[in-house]
Amino acid sequence: MPGRGAPRAILVGLAHLRVTLGYALALVAVSVWMSRLTPELQNGVIEQTSTNLHNLAHGRFDTLITSAFVADAGPEWEWAPGLIFLLAIGELLWGSVRLLVALALAHVGATLLVAAWLAVAVARGWLPVDVVTEADVGMSYCVVGVLGALAPAIPRPWRLAWVGGWLGVAVVVAYVETDFAYLGHLVAFAIGVLVATRFGTPRPFTPARVVLLILGSMFGYLVLTNEVPPAVPLAAGVAGAALGAAVTLVLAGRRPRVSDTGEPAPDVPGQP
Repeated sequence: MPGRGAPRAILVGLAHLRVTLGYALALVAVSVWMSRLTPELQNGVIEQTSTNLHNLAHGRFDTLITSAFVADAGPEWEWAPGLIFLLAIGELLWGSVRLLVALALAHVGATLLVAAWLAVAVARGWLPVDVVTEADVGMSYCVVGVLGALAPAIPRPWRLAWVGGWLGVAVVVAYVETDFAYLGHLVAFAIGVLVATRFGTPRPFTPARVVLLILGSMFGYLVLTNEVPPAVPLAAGVAGAALGAAVTLVLAGRRPRVSDTGEPAPDVPGQP
């Protein structure tokens, strides 16, 4: 019967989203578990899984992984739909293994680089000593890393606009906020871009994937801006995207035309 193929098609589709569904389900499970704990126990879990300087200095490198599954800003299940949209487009374009690589390197890399900067800042007296024990948990580095990893998958005419737009948002938020995590967002985005340039050719976009990209981008914007008034980051993002688009046009104008034979095309009188 024709209807029998529908469940199989759904299962095949879900099989392509192993990382997306696995990570989202893990976040929801941890959130449900933590919601049943007392506030004191919740704080204890956050302290034990935080990638702050205190834990890292004492060899708690397991926090580089566990911190990505714990939140200190409310239940993770409220974010689950948006997270699924973003991770799904990354996994559909790059595949499960490459998405997992981008997630892991962005989260771990940004965490370690920010920790190194904090260690120097504390040692030189630029920051107070209490940042050593400040909580640093959550999925935001993973999210921003995926936004960066999507850049090489964006069609070339829009690629620099994508990078410029997100950099504009991240830079303004990092400037407005004093929390070092926002600096980590910039690092995670850069790592995502650099890592994905080695991923090869992505799968093509389809109308459904464009919708996922839009929905996932909306979620990414909410994660990046968090409690910052949205108008300023949005304006910075538009300006950054416009700058990226302008650079693309300039580079396209300098690129020599190529004939069907692969040789530079001769100039045609009257043709710009």
